Amino acid sequence: ASAAALHPLASSTPLAVAARIMASPATAAKTVPRRAALKLVKFGTTDMMVTQVCGGTMTWGSFNDKEEDAFEQLDKLVELGVNFLDTAELYPVGWNYGATTEKWLGNWLETRVAAGKVDRSKLYIATKVNGSGVGAEHPTRPGGT
Repeated sequence: ASAAALHPLASSTPLAVAARIMASPATAAKTVPRRAALKLVKFGTTDMMVTQVCGGTMTWGSFNDKEEDAFEQLDKLVELGVNFLDTAELYPVGWNYGATTEKWLGNWLETRVAAGKVDRSKLYIATKVNGSGVGAEHPTRPGGT
């Protein structure tokens, strides 16, 4: 038996197969229900209520190389209701390791709080530290650790 007789897609071009798959009821567009606001969840055993969405900063200073871009991203996160942000002393990762994201986050907080655009008491900021000093050298410390 021919390949086409064994499977109807066997003799089709990749484009034709993709078109048939996209036209099938299983892949039809579906509406995703949206909430009016981001869901808040209790943070561990604390009384802090944080958004399920946490804004990350890991690529600021490397893939996202402009502080203005980080400010725009933070402004949008807050506009969308995110109150939980994540950073680390070793960020960004990829290259250009260390200190950038915490510095940019601090600069953003300073300008936005001073302008009355952000209430610092409503934001939760998670950070991490590389206590063992293993990995990239820290650029702002003597000896890099």
